[in-house]
Amino acid sequence: MFDPLGDAIDRTGDREWANNPQVMQEHYDSLLRVIDHAYNEPYAGHDSDFGVLYVGGGKYWPGVVVGVKLLRHIGYNGPIEIWHGHYSDKEPIRYSDVSDCDVRIVSTLEVAKTTKPRILNGWEAKLHAIRHTRFRRILFLDADAYCVHDPTPYFHRFHDFAFWGEDDRDHIRWPNVVLSSKKRNVVGVQGGQLFINREKAWPLIVTSDWICQHSDFYFQHIFGDQDAWRLVLSLTDLPYTVIGSAMWEKPAFVCSIDKRKFVVHRVDSKLFRACDWNARVCAVDFAPHLPFESFVWSEFTKLAEHKTEECESAFQNLYQRGAHRVFDSPSDDDDKYIEHIVDLVSSHNLKRIVDLGCGSGRITREIARKTGVEVIGVDCVREILPESGLPNLRFIHANAFEVDSLPEGDILLVKDVLSYWPSVHINNWIRKILENPRWRFIVITNNPTQFPCETPWGRYHGVNPELYNLLCKPGHKKIRLGNKLALLLKTGAKAGFGY
Repeated sequence: MFDPLGDAIDRTGDREWANNPQVMQEHYDSLLRVIDHAYNEPYAGHDSDFGVLYVGGGKYWPGVVVGVKLLRHIGYNGPIEIWHGHYSDKEPIRYSDVSDCDVRIVSTLEVAKTTKPRILNGWEAKLHAIRHTRFRRILFLDADAYCVHDPTPYFHRFHDFAFWGEDDRDHIRWPNVVLSSKKRNVVGVQGGQLFINREKAWPLIVTSDWICQHSDFYFQHIFGDQDAWRLVLSLTDLPYTVIGSAMWEKPAFVCSIDKRKFVVHRVDSKLFRACDWNARVCAVDFAPHLPFESFVWSEFTKLAEHKTEECESAFQNLYQRGAHRVFDSPSDDDDKYIEHIVDLVSSHNLKRIVDLGCGSGRITREIARKTGVEVIGVDCVREILPESGLPNLRFIHANAFEVDSLPEGDILLVKDVLSYWPSVHINNWIRKILENPRWRFIVITNNPTQFPCETPWGRYHGVNPELYNLLCKPGHKKIRLGNKLALLLKTGAKAGFGY
């Protein structure tokens, strides 16, 4: 690769160096030389006319698999290529997940033995794949983006570099990377989905890849690969097409063609397993306004933690990665719920309460304080159980699916627990607790608006009692508590415990 800067050491994270005026000038001068060279660099060629190109593995693998499955589901029969791995992360994959989808898997690290990129991390790996794939025309998709319409008719519609723009985004520190007034105004590039004719856009690809090869400097002044495209377009007369605006429909960008939704890019709702969950990029679970959302979550659940034996480890991982901000956050319905439980305890002369899925014990402690009776908080994540602080309150570790290990009591509280379980397990678990005479009453409380999909452990879906034959029986008392619905179930056990 032509490189006026040579094989300099990687200075990633060195802010003083990246903001040195001499370093800025060296990179600007070199960029202009690379642009001149790129206009004359021969196109690397292709073996296939078009194809979809995904880049990602490791924690991004479920998103890639769901995207591939959806492509085949909507009728796309063309080639698909998945590149994975880079210097910072080998990004393991499981080929069996896509073995029925006719895809080609490419190890970026194997290709890199020949191409020898200077820097090859996550953002850089995207440009590396685009440069070295053997498709002529590509639809590039981020690992958290997927098509909701067959892309086949559009490969030949866009003849250069085509993207969706972000009108209100500008992360480029222009004075640090363009040391002249000669640049054209180019809208921000939403880089998660791109139509590229590699043959026609070759100078753009070569130069943008060079910028990524010097990400130790550039990524301290621009936002990754998508700003690399924009920077090069701003300094050249290379052709490009803005297909439209990438519209933010929380938690995703939705990109349309001819007013028809075409790509969904899940920026704040990534399909990460519990062991990779991140509060910032997994802030939203099911988003009912997005197309094919039920399909997406059903396919994702197959790849994520969804078996009963995975329950405890899934919640442990989620809590370790900050999910307490989701599970234990206060809601407007909490006071009404606590008042209802206090009334139940008083009216039925209950002496011991078991609170299953108590989390950090915020509500459990209030119930203990206001009722004065014995309260036992139970959770499957030992590390989050708090100190009691009250003489009538204690916390223990137990797994909800080991019903016989749960403490006995007059009443079992199950608040906002089943909403985070794979729904396939709910009926069977309810049957077990109803058959087990450890409690006189069971109160199951959830938001009754349930999303029409399956979800893995720890991802929210709501619980509609009408969908579960053991929850919709006429004998169950229903109490509306704001947005929540509490179901009071009688087990048939006699008063007292230790039956």
